[in-house]
Amino acid sequence: MWPDQPYAPPRGSFIGRVPLPSQNPDDVPTQTVVLACSWLPYVRGALMQLLLQATWDTTDPAALLLAQQRTFNLIELFQECSSALPFSCPYPFSAGDEGFGVHIDTGFTPPTLGFYVAADKFEGGHQINNSTGGHWGYCWIERDLTPAVTLTSVDMVFDLVKGTFSGVTDGYILLYNGGSLITYGNFDCSARADGMGQTFSWVGGPQICDHIGFVVDSEVFPPGMGTPGYCAIHEVVLHGSGLPPC
Repeated sequence: MWPDQPYAPPRGSFIGRVPLPSQNPDDVPTQTVVLACSWLPYVRGALMQLLLQATWDTTDPAALLLAQQRTFNLIELFQECSSALPFSCPYPFSAGDEGFGVHIDTGFTPPTLGFYVAADKFEGGHQINNSTGGHWGYCWIERDLTPAVTLTSVDMVFDLVKGTFSGVTDGYILLYNGGSLITYGNFDCSARADGMGQTFSWVGGPQICDHIGFVVDSEVFPPGMGTPGYCAIHEVVLHGSGLPPC
């Protein structure tokens, strides 16, 4: 009963019997409706009322049977969602951090490896390695994926202006499951050309993933030496199958 009442009795959807439909459920003209997968069981259950004899305004057994057959056809149009449906989830960070946060590493000062710039990007920070005193320029962001999804490719759009590198330092796309790193893609930041809006992608066999990370490094140099760089992550895109995390 709507609106809510203290002693609401159960009641059918129709006040009285309704006329028989003259078309099959999928006859033209048609109307497209986008529906959340979680609502499909309720829709299918509600449509079961159309199978009841008391719903239809007829005393003709053949006409009743046709309406009930058409009802079954209607219910079949609302197929349950497959858990393997493909998705593409872009996170441009223009509307917020979208569940991403910066990685925390207590081996550095400060321990937050980057920071969020509102409506734009995650920008790299400048950290001191607590054990060596060396200077690093990290942007490292990460996000939980709950429930886990199957990923087939991941893209990262980033800026990189190199500072001083004392060795090879990689950028990464990191895929985790159950607390363990399961696979990754990497590139050499120290050898990559400077540029804004660069793209790097991981592409692999389907991987079940419940946590993902993205890393760009703009410099690493010994204490008191070198020039800081700049790095930022503007967008990441996840491609896979399962319940979309976006």
